[in-house]
Amino acid sequence: MGRSRGNKNKQTYERQSFETKKPGKQTGEPFAAIYSSMLGSDAWGQLSNNARVLYLYMKMQLFGGKRDGLPEGQFYFNRGTYMKTYDLYKNPNQFVKDRDLLIYWGFIDCIEHGKTTRTKNIYQFSDRWQKVEPEEVQKQIEADQKRKKEKKKQTELI
Repeated sequence: MGRSRGNKNKQTYERQSFETKKPGKQTGEPFAAIYSSMLGSDAWGQLSNNARVLYLYMKMQLFGGKRDGLPEGQFYFNRGTYMKTYDLYKNPNQFVKDRDLLIYWGFIDCIEHGKTTRTKNIYQFSDRWQKVEPEEVQKQIEADQKRKKEKKKQTELI
């Protein structure tokens, strides 16, 4: 007798109509899974809603986008991707702010910045968000509040 490969009675997951426009068996449609430990993390709480949405699209891009020979876990996410493919941002400066939040709080890393070489940026997901301490979050909140107060004082003087 040969060895059995897996459980023959194992059923594949059938997607529900509230999850996708294509319910039933898998069709290769990309998706982004987010676990509850990430959603409950201190780092996730510091992200803006736009940055959270950007993270979901980046996860989807990792599994659904062109890889072009990139190592496992790396992906492209350039202006054409976020403006044309996903219609996420009209203002590239907002994308940069949201991307920088994801980098700062440890969700992604920029492996290669293609600005000087006029090539695509290469990103990789990171687990640094797991190491964010509540004290660091509190310091950042206080620094943001101080910066807002100073900015408000400057605008009042004008």
